[in-house]
Amino acid sequence: VGDVEPALAEARRVLREQAAIELLPAHEPAVATLEVPAPAAALDSPCARGSWQADFGTGGAFFRHFAARRDGDRGSAPITVFVVRDVLGKSGCSLGPLVDYVTVDMGALRGGTRRVLVHELGHACGLPHSRAAGNLMLPRRMGERLQPWQAAVLRSSRHVTYR
Repeated sequence: VGDVEPALAEARRVLREQAAIELLPAHEPAVATLEVPAPAAALDSPCARGSWQADFGTGGAFFRHFAARRDGDRGSAPITVFVVRDVLGKSGCSLGPLVDYVTVDMGALRGGTRRVLVHELGHACGLPHSRAAGNLMLPRRMGERLQPWQAAVLRSSRHVTYR
């Protein structure tokens, strides 16, 4: 839990400064530890070509079951961030805008890779990787900047209520 809060604070800052989006928790507390043991397929989560197939397996079923649900007060669908033991071969994974969860490797929340959480939220809201120096959506060594079109995509996501 201690490494999650700084990564969330960084995500809040980047989204506020770059896209005028306020990151709000779907429920309180914003960070919670599940009381049930996760299956191995959830703890060691694949993220490579074809990883969308994992969403139909044991890990995906676990994530879907424990993902936050839409709140009647807000029109947007919340995104749940699951911190897992290992995102196989990567620091984080998002299956894109059609699912309501992302996974982040617990080791990625420390130090220079802290932005992996907000990077994966970007994917969940429809952003592809970028090649622009300093951009949040760089596959490695992500910066924090967003192009105006990227901010517009974020604000139009089904996961965001923009007023």
